[in-house]
Amino acid sequence: MKRISRQKRAFKALDAKFRADYGVGLETTASSTGREPCVLAKFEDGSTSMLLDARDLATIDGSMESFEKTLRAKLFLFF
Repeated sequence: MKRISRQKRAFKALDAKFRADYGVGLETTASSTGREPCVLAKFEDGSTSMLLDARDLATIDGSMESFEKTLRAKLFLFF
């Protein structure tokens, strides 16, 4: 997650894209489930859901392209 979050400009652009496409914001704060690091989806109604956990992030290996593809695949569960 650190390698992804260090790409601040790309991460912010991806967050804006997901807000426009799905109405979902990305949040990288720690969860209370013990599965940190993780990425949470923050929906317009204020609810959140975990999209990626530590295992998912390990397979991404710092690639922004893989990160976006994996996030889009996970969002299919919600839409």
